[in-house]
Amino acid sequence: MIVSLFKTRQPGYYVFLSLLSIVVYISVVRSAMLVTSENGMLLYRLITAYADTYGNLYFIAGLILFVLQGIQIHLLVNQFEVLYKSSYLPWLMYMVLMGSVPGLLMFSPALLSNTLLLLMLDRIFRIYKSEYAQGYHFEAAAMLSLAVCIYLPTLSFILLLIASILILHPFDWRNWVSAILGFMTPLYMLAFILFLTDRTALMIPENFLSGYQITFKIKSALPPSYTVTAVIVFIISVISILTLRENFYKNTSRTRSYQQVVIIYFFITLLIPFFTPGIPLFKFALPAIPLSILIGYYLLAVRKNWVADTALILLVALALFNHLKLTFSL
Repeated sequence: MIVSLFKTRQPGYYVFLSLLSIVVYISVVRSAMLVTSENGMLLYRLITAYADTYGNLYFIAGLILFVLQGIQIHLLVNQFEVLYKSSYLPWLMYMVLMGSVPGLLMFSPALLSNTLLLLMLDRIFRIYKSEYAQGYHFEAAAMLSLAVCIYLPTLSFILLLIASILILHPFDWRNWVSAILGFMTPLYMLAFILFLTDRTALMIPENFLSGYQITFKIKSALPPSYTVTAVIVFIISVISILTLRENFYKNTSRTRSYQQVVIIYFFITLLIPFFTPGIPLFKFALPAIPLSILIGYYLLAVRKNWVADTALILLVALALFNHLKLTFSL
């Protein structure tokens, strides 16, 4: 019953979900964790240079980013028919997932990177059998490059870009050249700006690589306090992928290609915690995008309404428990 309310195309839900996103953000983000400068790359350090003085502005910026990201996901999924039917469920799931763990919604490198990654995904989807794909390749790579300038772990999404080019468009060497130029352009411009402002010392690797290391221990990659949440979300995501696999060949060729990109996106995000064991919880904001699409698909495709409602209620209950545990130190 609850989930079925969001299986609609009514434009009024834009207002409702936007207001609900604002309520979630204000409720979740605490005054002590409005913004973090930890583990940010060069561009992010420039953006948060005045965080101590204008913390409230970053709070407002984070709120705007969160609302716009939900709208981005909704438009992306429905405009390109990533799911077989239009709905607001991916937006709803993004809101639930981002609000489920304290720290995901603070103004952080991961939150800012999510906006750029969604823009990259939009350009990637436009590549599909496009006659003028060079521009989309350039823009997708440029969005990824900007994300890397903000948060280093997003460099792993270069695998997604390569896979997407191979899946969505016939081979053309000009596409690859465009992607390389697109990736290099923001890096060159940032280096030029740092040179003009006499901040080239920021480009020394030791200044921004601290905290990054590789581990293959799950206990080191996942925070112990939220292991139950991670396990339940992972189980639901696996069920979602299996459901998608079951209905995979019922979709059009274009939809299947887009769904392959989303699944690759999801598996790449699973690797990030193993490269960033010492980095705070905000790193788990990155998997929220593919998870919201996959779980949204599951809630849309499952035939029994009570099963979908139970899954949604379980995720909301986990989110409430996590915040109550932090508030009362349970």
